[in-house]
Order: sequence, then C-alpha cells, then structure tokens
Amino acid sequence: MTQDLDIVIQLIPVNIINALTALEELGYKPAIPVTKTQFANLKIREQWIKLKYMEVLPLISNLHPETTLDIFVTEPFDFEHEYQHSEQVQLDQDLNVHVISIPTLIKMKESAGRNRDKDDIQHLNWILEKGSDNEK
Repeated sequence: MTQDLDIVIQLIPVNIINALTALEELGYKPAIPVTKTQFANLKIREQWIKLKYMEVLPLISNLHPETTLDIFVTEPFDFEHEYQHSEQVQLDQDLNVHVISIPTLIKMKESAGRNRDKDDIQHLNWILEKGSDNEK
C-alpha cells in the first residue's frame, strides 16, 4: 500500500496545464497555494527549487484523502526514453497511464536516499529477482 503516488510529467507548459486540469477534475488540488500557470512556468519552478528546496508539488483531495499525489518539479530521468520504454496500465475505463520500469524506479529511490526508500528498494529488488527466477 502506498501513501502517495509519484507523478512525472514532461514539463512542457501545455502538458502541465492539461495534467493539473485532469487531476483537478478527479478532485485533486495543490496542497500549497500554487496555480497551474505558476507551476507551468520554468523560471518560477527553478526559484522554488533553489529557494525552497522543492522537489515535488503535493496534491491533495477530499475525495481521496488517503492518497496524496506528488508531481516532480524536475524530470528525474530522460522523459522521452522512459516514456517510449514504459508499460501502459489501465487505471480506469477511460484512463491509461505509463509506468516506469522497476530499474528506473530503483534509481530514483536511490537518489532520494530516504529510509523509507531503502526499504522500497529492497522490495523492488525482490520483485526483479522473482521475475528473473520465473524466466528461467
């Protein structure tokens, strides 16, 4: 069970506006006073990173209070490459999402270096090992 869902958007203004609009329609809004236009502005995001050490924009929902969404303020990997190699998963009847590979997720968690990420890394490695055992 996850407490939050990490989302990476290709940080092109139109993508950002569209993603935040879609998430808003699902009941999610920024946990801090930030507009879609501000988040879409590269210079503003760079200031947040530099001055506030911001890594993600958290979104909350009264409809889904158990799950927050964290949108990265930078692209933590080569977006085009990962998108082309990602798995597409159907979340809802009209909603498909791309999911990054486990090795990429492990790299992201290693760079974050938080204690909870270390535990996640161990579990992800077990999943990889189990998958390679099944291929034999």
